[in-house]
Amino acid sequence: MFSSTFIFRQSRTTLLDFCRFKSALTPHILPKTKLNDEVILSKSNNRYTVTALPGDGIGPEMLAHVKRIFSSSNIPVDFNDVELNSKDPLDEELEKVVNAIHKTGAALKVSSFYII
Repeated sequence: MFSSTFIFRQSRTTLLDFCRFKSALTPHILPKTKLNDEVILSKSNNRYTVTALPGDGIGPEMLAHVKRIFSSSNIPVDFNDVELNSKDPLDEELEKVVNAIHKTGAALKVSSFYII
């Protein structure tokens, strides 16, 4: 029996293609455009900037894999890493994270370990 495999190359993938799932908090935290309800993303030189929160434990390793996948897939994203200590987050750290997310308009949070 003859079998064939077809590979379809997608047109240029953008960050908005990955924004299918939105948090309930997104509508009132991130800035909006006036014409529609899309989130304004920080963009320069045809590349998007995303705030990356590596977290603790395996988070930094997972973020490294995500960056490698985005790079090899030619996804136009630059990551702005912001550290946040999950064991004892300080108010200054939280404010820095919130400001970074507001500046870029998007965030990627990877695994963190919290002790309750």
